[in-house]
Amino acid sequence: MVSTTVSRRSPRSWMRIAFAMFAVGWGANQFSPMLIVYRHELRLTAGEVAGLFLVYALTLIPGLLVGGPASDRFGRRPVVWPFVALSPLATLLLVLGPRSLALLAVGRALAGLCSGVVFGAATAWVQDVSPDEGPGSGLSVRRSALALTAGFGLGPVVAAVLAQWAGDPLVVPYLPYLVIGTAAAVVLAGTPEGVTSRSPARVRSLVPAPATRRWPPAAVRTHRFWLAVAPGSPLVFGSVALAIVVLPEEVTSARTLSAGFAGLMTALSFAAGGGGAVVRPAAA
Repeated sequence: MVSTTVSRRSPRSWMRIAFAMFAVGWGANQFSPMLIVYRHELRLTAGEVAGLFLVYALTLIPGLLVGGPASDRFGRRPVVWPFVALSPLATLLLVLGPRSLALLAVGRALAGLCSGVVFGAATAWVQDVSPDEGPGSGLSVRRSALALTAGFGLGPVVAAVLAQWAGDPLVVPYLPYLVIGTAAAVVLAGTPEGVTSRSPARVRSLVPAPATRRWPPAAVRTHRFWLAVAPGSPLVFGSVALAIVVLPEEVTSARTLSAGFAGLMTALSFAAGGGGAVVRPAAA
C-alpha cells in the first residue's frame, strides 16, 4: 500500500501532468499572433478575424464547466488524456486547411474544447499526485498556473517568430506544437490517477446519487459565481483580446513586424498573469 501511494504521489507524476498542461496551453495560444497573419494572407475582414478568435472562447467555456465534474466522476486520466491527445489534432486541422476559413474555425473550436477540459481537470490531477501538497498550501495550484502560463507565453512567441521570418507562415509556425503535443500525450498515458481521484467503477459504487449529475455544475449555481466571476470574466478576456488581437493590428502593417509584435504582446500579457501566480503567495 505504501509503495502504491509513493508511485501515485511523486514529482514525476505531477511533472508529467504539468507538461501536458504546458503543451495544451501552447496549442491554445499559438494561434493568437497568427490572426494578423491570416488577415493579411487571406484578406479577412475584421469580423472574420473576430469570429476566429471568438469561436475558441465559445467552446472553451463548456469545456471548463464540464471537465472538472467529469473527472471527479470518471477519474482524471480517462477525462484528461483524450483531450490532450486531441489537441495536436486541432493544430493539424490548421495545417491541413491553412486557407479554409471553415477548417480554421473547426480547428479553433476543437482547441477551445480541449483547453477547457484539460485546464480544470488537470489542475485537480496535479493536486492529487503532488507529494508535498498540504491542506491549504495551494502549491499544486501554483504549479498548474505556471505550467499553463509558460505554454500560453512561449507558444505564441515561437509561432510569431516562425511566421515572421520562416517560410510558409501559415504552416511552419504550427509544426513545433505537433511534436510537443504528441509528446505530451505519450508522456501522460502512463501517469497514475492519484490518491484522491476515483476509477469509474468506484465512482459508480460510491456516488450513485442523482445530485452528482445535476446540470449546471455546482460552481455555477452559486451567488458568488453570478455576482463576481460572471461579470468580471468578459472584462478579463476582453482586456487580453485587446492586447493580443486589436493592438497589433492597429500599430503595425502587413509589411512590418506584424506577427512578431503580436507575439510579443501575447507573451507580455500572459507573463503578467504568471508573475501574479509567483508573487501572490508572498503578498498574502
